[in-house]
Amino acid sequence: SGAAIAPRTFVLTFDDGMPSLLSHAAPVLSEYGFQATTFVVTALVGRKPEWYRMPAPYRGTPLLDRSGLERLAGLGWELHPHTHDHPVLTHLPRDVQAEQIGRSRSLVKEWFGQPANVLAYPFGQYNSDTKSAMEQCGLDAGLTLDFGSRHDPTQPYAWPRIGSAWL
Repeated sequence: SGAAIAPRTFVLTFDDGMPSLLSHAAPVLSEYGFQATTFVVTALVGRKPEWYRMPAPYRGTPLLDRSGLERLAGLGWELHPHTHDHPVLTHLPRDVQAEQIGRSRSLVKEWFGQPANVLAYPFGQYNSDTKSAMEQCGLDAGLTLDFGSRHDPTQPYAWPRIGSAWL
């Protein structure tokens, strides 16, 4: 919206939609009055991901299904796209990146009635084609895995995060 961000503001984000968000993170965050954001891999909702960096405890565990994601939304969580299939976007041509981003955004909006205007890049990877695809798909911001705690408002498709993996 262009409004200034208040000092000491933070956003809790979780990629992928692991079931532990509903069983562990949501109850603790709710107890302290917090909500969070999760980024949804729309082709894998309720299905088992097979990413090359998946740690052993999570291999073979399905991601949250639509019902689980709806429960998070009911707790005040925001749901945003994380692409359709979770590819490494920088390995794809711009038109395929746009399909991945646009399809995921459309489904998150349709399924959960949320704006779905921010994308977390799978594996944190993005390039100039990704930024172009983001603009084409009407997204407002892109989250990287570049380490940092302050975003540059002049670089909306390159917001850093302080990462933590596998809750």
